[in-house]
Amino acid sequence: MKWYRLFQSSDDGTTVTMADGVSFGAGNSTTSNTLAAGAIGMPTYYTSAATSSTTYGRKNTLYGTGAGAEFIGGRDRTILSAIAANAHGYHGTLEVNSTGRVTGLGTGIRGNIVFSTDTLVTGGTYYGVMGEIYPIGATGALPAGSNACLCASAPTGTASDLVVNALAVNGADGTGKMIYTATDTTVTHTGSIRILVNGAIRYIHFASAQAAGS
Repeated sequence: MKWYRLFQSSDDGTTVTMADGVSFGAGNSTTSNTLAAGAIGMPTYYTSAATSSTTYGRKNTLYGTGAGAEFIGGRDRTILSAIAANAHGYHGTLEVNSTGRVTGLGTGIRGNIVFSTDTLVTGGTYYGVMGEIYPIGATGALPAGSNACLCASAPTGTASDLVVNALAVNGADGTGKMIYTATDTTVTHTGSIRILVNGAIRYIHFASAQAAGS
């Protein structure tokens, strides 16, 4: 595998100004490295026995200091030119073994948006996590099985099926807030989906056809 570096690295917190192009990588968009079946392009393995603080297997930081541009801290991309069995742009996994546990929060993928107080005065639209699906080209069409977000529980028949929530929402309740508690009996519901609202078990009702009502 061919590697190349175009800058001098610094691990003391000093900002390093780099020339245009890739700072560190393997291959490029025109000359890529070939991977055999089952191969891993850039593997790293670490072990930590830390009992405090936060340990990172990988941490990237991008400081956006110019106005008008788009900044992306990290991007993984998978491009298909053949019929694959399965494909993922990114796959994050939290694996909890028989002796492992979390006493706080455990997530497979976690997305954060952190605001300073003056940022909230003006701005655009923000999502902690956003899933989007769109066709390329004016005449593109989406497959019938496209899902912008899919919530899947444990396999049928396991005890986990009884305690899995499709969605957990925490926020203020009231008019104009994220959550609005109201009752409407004019809609005929055919089922419900279990969710958490501010830590309490609730159910989203759904109908067999489009219907008005809250």
